[in-house]
Amino acid sequence: MFVITARLPVKRLPYLVATAALVVCCSLSLTLANPSVQSSETVSTLAQTKVKTNEDRIAFLQHYGWTVLEEPISVEDLQLPSVSDQNFQTLLELQMEQGFPLSEYADQTVKRYTYQITNYPNQPNALAQLFVHKSTVIGGLVFSPELDGFLHGLASPNGESHL
Repeated sequence: MFVITARLPVKRLPYLVATAALVVCCSLSLTLANPSVQSSETVSTLAQTKVKTNEDRIAFLQHYGWTVLEEPISVEDLQLPSVSDQNFQTLLELQMEQGFPLSEYADQTVKRYTYQITNYPNQPNALAQLFVHKSTVIGGLVFSPELDGFLHGLASPNGESHL
């Protein structure tokens, strides 16, 4: 064990504390000034969100700015494929980019909740899906079932969210 000591005159202690507080405040204000930048801690905390009720799932989607109908349009038990399944790789990559640990649940059964989004710009048929394992959100996406549809993470297409 190493012990490091330093002598500091008592007169300088208030200046040192004030400087440290200023550095902390500046870094905090810079982080909060740019809400589109999410720290990995924010994403991992969000990925561990417990959603025990329908209201919890709706509130979770509202964090991303989505307004959905009160009831899911479907609730399904879904057997996730193995990680080696090539068709599953695209979904795993999308979830990893969002900080969700979907790959850890390969070969397991999870719940998939599908909600109708009511505020997607110019897309009346947009849907949101949440993948939940034992009340923990482990993945999610937004998509359109139309032929010329789209698929992206839970954040809006321009990268904004309300986290």
